[in-house]
Amino acid sequence: MHILFPNQIHSWKVKARSKAYQLMIDKAYFEKLSLHFRHSFAYYWQHPAILLSPKIFANLLYEFKAIQEELTSENGLVDLIRARTFVIASILSKEVEKNILDDTKNPYSSRLIQFQELIDVYFREEKSIEFYAEKLHISASQLSKICRKYLQASPAQLIHQRCVLEAKRLLKSTDLSIKEIAYQLGFADAPYFTNFFKKNTGMNPSGFKTE
Repeated sequence: MHILFPNQIHSWKVKARSKAYQLMIDKAYFEKLSLHFRHSFAYYWQHPAILLSPKIFANLLYEFKAIQEELTSENGLVDLIRARTFVIASILSKEVEKNILDDTKNPYSSRLIQFQELIDVYFREEKSIEFYAEKLHISASQLSKICRKYLQASPAQLIHQRCVLEAKRLLKSTDLSIKEIAYQLGFADAPYFTNFFKKNTGMNPSGFKTE
């Protein structure tokens, strides 16, 4: 699987009789799809080609063929296409997690697993690297080195990404106001949350909610 982001330069050398499936999406849809990617996009930038096991390849091939069939059908359902792209993103995220946290390649895999579990529990109220480092019984600088080496992202980026994903979920799936969402995510006020969200997504929360 080759994941290609906007403005990336790439080239493919494809052998005769090879077959490939290409799924192209726009920025607005990518924002929705990003909810189903667990890891920092910095990792995918650094590792755009993901080696798949035969089983995972077969699962993804099934989803791509199903999307192709739905797109060419006279009565194709947009919701079904959307659901299948979400499945593809989730499968890839799970496969990438196995590679990142493979303890035969990464001696800090257990620490990274613990860190991600801690983020899931505390990201709403705790956003300081020192808090998580203390929970892991390591220094903040050591945690930063581990994350940058194996995830290609800083601890702060991972915490912020989790916060952004939850914000997107709340904006799209609830009727909570911007102020209420800001409060749930531990921000002092709505303007602070709005600035944070725009910095990380390029959009205002209100614009993301209504698009």
